[in-house]
Amino acid sequence: MTETILAAAVAIITAPLSALLTAIF
Repeated sequence: MTETILAAAVAIITAPLSALLTAIF
């Protein structure tokens, strides 16, 4: 159960983070 929550949190964090990286670079 905690693994799925962690995976969801990672997906939520990495999605805008990658978009920000592409916007900067």
